[in-house]
Amino acid sequence: MVSEAHVLSILRNLEKYWTLEQYLDFTIKAKDGSIQCHQILFSSLCKLSHKKETATSCENSLNVEICLNNVAHFLSMLYKSTIKPQDFTDIFFSTAKMFGLPIPHLTKDARKQSCLHEEFVKQRNLTFGDTLANARKNNILSDITILIQKQKFFCHKVILAAFSAYFDAMFSSKLSELYQDEVIIHDVDKKTFSKILDFMYTGEITVTIQNVQDLMSTSSYLQIPFLQTQCERFMVRHIEIDNCIDVVKLGDAVGSDYLMSKGISFVCRHFSTVSNNKEFLTLTKIMINRILQNDQINAENEYTILKVLLLWIKYQKDKVEITDLMKNVRLSLLSETALEETLENPLVKKDRNCVQLVNDVIKNKISKTEQTRTFETEDVMVVMWSSSYMPGLHLACFSFVNNTWYQLPGLPNHSTGGSYGACSNDSDIYLCGGSGNPTAFHRFNFLSNKWQKLGPIECKYGRADHAMVIKNDNLYMIGGSPDRIVVWPYVDKYNITDRSWNRMGALSIAVSNPSCAIFNESIIVFGGNKSFGEFVSAIQVYDLTTNSSTSFSKLPIMCSFSGLVMNEDVAYIVGPKGDVVLYEHGKDPVVLGSVHKQTMFGFGTAFYNGKVFVIGGSSDRMESTESRAFDIVSKTTSMTNRNMKVPAKKESNQYFMIIHNIRKSLLIPENLCKD
Repeated sequence: MVSEAHVLSILRNLEKYWTLEQYLDFTIKAKDGSIQCHQILFSSLCKLSHKKETATSCENSLNVEICLNNVAHFLSMLYKSTIKPQDFTDIFFSTAKMFGLPIPHLTKDARKQSCLHEEFVKQRNLTFGDTLANARKNNILSDITILIQKQKFFCHKVILAAFSAYFDAMFSSKLSELYQDEVIIHDVDKKTFSKILDFMYTGEITVTIQNVQDLMSTSSYLQIPFLQTQCERFMVRHIEIDNCIDVVKLGDAVGSDYLMSKGISFVCRHFSTVSNNKEFLTLTKIMINRILQNDQINAENEYTILKVLLLWIKYQKDKVEITDLMKNVRLSLLSETALEETLENPLVKKDRNCVQLVNDVIKNKISKTEQTRTFETEDVMVVMWSSSYMPGLHLACFSFVNNTWYQLPGLPNHSTGGSYGACSNDSDIYLCGGSGNPTAFHRFNFLSNKWQKLGPIECKYGRADHAMVIKNDNLYMIGGSPDRIVVWPYVDKYNITDRSWNRMGALSIAVSNPSCAIFNESIIVFGGNKSFGEFVSAIQVYDLTTNSSTSFSKLPIMCSFSGLVMNEDVAYIVGPKGDVVLYEHGKDPVVLGSVHKQTMFGFGTAFYNGKVFVIGGSSDRMESTESRAFDIVSKTTSMTNRNMKVPAKKESNQYFMIIHNIRKSLLIPENLCKD
């Protein structure tokens, strides 16, 4: 079944082309004039075969005994993506009846009329979507043949043009008569094109690791921005050590700065590993320059970066000018010994300008204050936990490089109780509420490595069992309970700059213990419970621009006390029973697999390097400090190594996890977690 969102997207384009009088291939001749439209739309919705007494038709035209204005109004109702109840007039209904458009009788009751308008739009979209899919499958009303690698694809110009600027330009150009019947396309794979055609007609396409590069290249060639964006985001979500160079190259090849920037950022974060890969040497000069210009290359020191650059230059076999590349190395950060060794390098020696550049640094003509780079940071897994009945809040981080845990400052005397809320941004973790201290409000700053007390907050905002998210300068608390009996629908906002709280609005369904994520200008609220033991599967959307809420879909599982992690523009929700659910905004959620078999509560979740990590959790019979990892590509779960076991006592803990970049100076033996 074609999604309604996809049908509306097509209708918006068809309405535009109808207004511009483009790709019109069907004529309706009224009593006082004629009007054209798109046959694929008109024939999809209007059944004319049993109306011979009032209309006569041939292949591309229709004669009717009604006035032109009535026909024009009727056609506008077929094209409009949004229709109002007042559009349903007696004239429209009589015209619709003559054209054989199935529709209920008009009612004078305003409420029923509104229902009629909704039913008409729904039925129109469903019928047109089904007809489109059938037309693609069975070669109905096609007006153009695309020939690729000796295979013919029977298509409709208006559909191709609606999605592809390449086809739109081809069919609307002054030379369009050359493309009346058949178009031969080179440099495109027929299997890939078939998948893209399916997407155009149905809105459905399966992007995989195996086909994403072909889909990306072809959608770029055919200028299909929506599909190209889908492919870009898929690649970024699945970027890893083994494919990051390919991501950079593909971004460059198709002119996607988004893809190239994300790839280069990944290369810089994993520079020590990626630069040892032979594929690194095949990067272009422009790519190398962009890497060198990044302030946060994760390398041991600047001399390491210089040696990688000189190796890359050697691999190019004198095909590049090296001085401008060397200017992007922070030479002033090198020791005098390293600079002298650089002058002895054969590649440097034979370039007079390069020798001069190094000598200028040695003579202090370029100062260290003019050149900086951040070497001392590392991505780690930060875990915060507290007991529901023991005082103390604990904080630690796991180094993937050193394969061990390090202690971070906690709040030893703070009592959160159960179900506190937490969220983070690039610089801080915010902790708010909890059954033991519902008005508590604290912030941990990664730069200072210290906690700051921000509360207590006003009692009307204090709560437990709530969710928290952060967007720019605003922190939001969603749902929850002031006393663990009454469930609140409220959405409250804290402005970080003004340090002020405000009640912004309410959810459609009051829930506690939901999971939440920010998508564009909306908070998406997943599941929760209305009362103890009464779980909901609703997905609610809270619009931050209008402060209003709607419930628009359902999770495939009943979900409360779940964990949620973001990977670029998608969310992975881990339910208490271990189900891992993929959510892409605007699409139905999908269960990918399971990360644990028994029901668990209070676990923490984080996303890193293609895996959803789940740590800890309690059930009726046991408590775990173990770590599990769910691979989003293979959809399999594995226990992580023993070293990832959380250094926590089993005290009915509730865990909060994030991946964060912290200073390496904190990852020292003195801060190692003790068993």
